[in-house]
Amino acid sequence: MMGCRQHQSNAENTATNPDTLVTVSDSNAIMQAFENLKTDNVFLKDVGIEEEKQFTWNDMLHKIIRGDLNGDGLSDALLSLSIEGRGGGNNFDVHYAVFLNKDKQWKYTGQIDASIFAEDRFYAVDTIENGIIKGNWLGNKDESLTPYAADYIVMDRQLVNTFTALHNTENVEREYLYVAEILTPENSSVRITANVKEYEKLFGKGKIATPQEQPECGTYFDEGTTRYLDYPNLRFELNDENKAALISVEFKSGIKLQTNKGTITENTKLKELKNSFHQKDSWIMLDEENGLKTFAIPDDAESDNQWHFDFDKNGKLLRLSLFIPC
Repeated sequence: MMGCRQHQSNAENTATNPDTLVTVSDSNAIMQAFENLKTDNVFLKDVGIEEEKQFTWNDMLHKIIRGDLNGDGLSDALLSLSIEGRGGGNNFDVHYAVFLNKDKQWKYTGQIDASIFAEDRFYAVDTIENGIIKGNWLGNKDESLTPYAADYIVMDRQLVNTFTALHNTENVEREYLYVAEILTPENSSVRITANVKEYEKLFGKGKIATPQEQPECGTYFDEGTTRYLDYPNLRFELNDENKAALISVEFKSGIKLQTNKGTITENTKLKELKNSFHQKDSWIMLDEENGLKTFAIPDDAESDNQWHFDFDKNGKLLRLSLFIPC
C-alpha cells in the first residue's frame, strides 16, 4: 500500500497543548488500545469482518495522526490500519480507527473506510485542524488519478463526511448524479426518501399542502393524492401512506448535498459541476426566460428522471429540483 509509506514522515503529527494528557511516548498505549480492538465486536462490525474467518492484520502500515477531535483541548488520535486477505483472497483495505483521549484512556469512537477498491484510491489524512480531519483521496497504483479533498468530523460518536470535493468517478456508458443524502448546517444527515415521522424528528412539524388541481403525471408517487411537505429550503412529495420523497432544495443557510460526485453547496460553481463528468453529452443546459441556467442530469443509470440545478445570471447556485417526465 504505497500511500502509508509515502506519508511515513507524518506518522507522529503531535499536538502542543500543555494541558494535553497524551504525549508522543503514549504511542505504545494507542497501539495497545488497537490490539484490544482486534477482538471487539463493535469494531469488527464497523470494519465488516465480524463473520470473516480468513484475514490478517498488516501491522507494518500503522501511522498515528494526532489532534483535538472533540474540542476538549486534548490531543486525540487516528490510527491507520490495513486488513488483508478477506475470505482468503488476495485483497486488502485500509481504515483509520478513531481514538478519543478521555479519562486518561484511549477510547475507540468509530472508523473511516479509507480505500475505494484498493486498486483505485485510498484516503491519506494530512492533519486534524479545529476538529476537522483533512485529507485527500489519492490514486493508489494509478498515479494519473486526480486527487480530491475530503473532510470528516466526529459527531455523536460517529464519523461524518462533511465535504468531498467534486470529482470524476468511473467513466461509464451513461453518467448520472446520485444524491445520497442532505446535510443540514449542523451536519445532521437527512435521507432523501423517508416517512413523515422521520422528518418531524429532525425538523418538527412541517407545512402539508394539497394542491387543488392535482397533477396528471410527473409525480414521484404514481397513485393516490399528491401532497407536499414543506420546510424552510426543503420540499418533499407525500403519498397517502405518508411516505415522502425529496422534490426540491433551496441552497441557503449552509445546506449541502452529498452525491456520488462529491459535496454540492451554495458555493458550487457550474464549471465544477460540469467538470465532474467525463462525457459532455451526459448533461444538458436549459436556458430559461428569467435568466436562469439549468444544469440537467439523470438521477440514476437507468432512470428518465433528472436533477435540475438552477444557477442565476451571476452563476450562483439557487436550487435543486427533481424533474419527472410524464
